[in-house]
Amino acid sequence: GTAGFVDEVMPSGQHVTPDGEPMVIAHNMALQAERDRLVAEKRLAQINQRKAELQEVAVARGLSERIAALQEQIERMDDELASLRVTAPFEGIWISPEIERAQGAFLQRGEQIGMVAQMSELRIRAVTDQHLGPLVSEAMHGEPVQVRIKNRPDLEFTARITKALPGRNQLPSQALGHPAGG
Repeated sequence: GTAGFVDEVMPSGQHVTPDGEPMVIAHNMALQAERDRLVAEKRLAQINQRKAELQEVAVARGLSERIAALQEQIERMDDELASLRVTAPFEGIWISPEIERAQGAFLQRGEQIGMVAQMSELRIRAVTDQHLGPLVSEAMHGEPVQVRIKNRPDLEFTARITKALPGRNQLPSQALGHPAGG
């Protein structure tokens, strides 16, 4: 949600919930310093408002509006700082195979660091060559198939093939091509 330096990471493969442990904890000292500046400015405005209430009522009203605006900015900063603790949007499995590399790194706002998956609703799309094509067609008749993930031979899933597209010369998605790791 906010750019920052990564302090702590949860290992990939852990079960996560929205109210559970954060998957990533980061910090942003510039954002914290800006919040501290706003808090100090608000305190000064409150002191000036108290003085003005005794002498100039119109100035006190203006300071009251300034204090309210500063409070809104502080609340926005608090929301941004809170977004440096990344928690699961829903219950599932935290998947981020290379998250340990992020330790100490600066991540930009919106940068993808992993995903939370619900394994009961997992869909896998794959491309086969012409030698495996007939085997896929045979497996569509209800026989379970075993699925393993690249670089994680210890993870094995039982699945069913629900749909097979006819052969083509172009991939249905660039993500399935060799340059993208497919």
